[in-house]
Amino acid sequence: VLLVWMTLAGQSLFGLSPMVYLLLLGLAIGPQLLGHTAFNWAIKYLSATFVTVAILGEPIGSTVMAVLMLDQPLQPLQILGGMVLLLGIGVATLAERQRPAAVAEIAEVEAVVAP
Repeated sequence: VLLVWMTLAGQSLFGLSPMVYLLLLGLAIGPQLLGHTAFNWAIKYLSATFVTVAILGEPIGSTVMAVLMLDQPLQPLQILGGMVLLLGIGVATLAERQRPAAVAEIAEVEAVVAP
């Protein structure tokens, strides 16, 4: 879509230096390769639910990096959103930890009730 839009707008696709294209390629490949590999590795050792919920912490990590590396100021709404996100991750993590115990308890009750 962007390629068509650039062509219609008369923009050149090759107006940047080769180093910029190399950096863009690195940005496209690096996070994808490292990120997906890390998630697949984590699923071997952690539940899929936990890994999925943990991914929601990505915006917090990128915000911290922006503050530290780019001197970006934090707005009150961003801080509030981060706190809500961390609270949600915490609640989901605690619920995930309690779930196996609840499932085992239900299985026990079913074993007693079943003839």
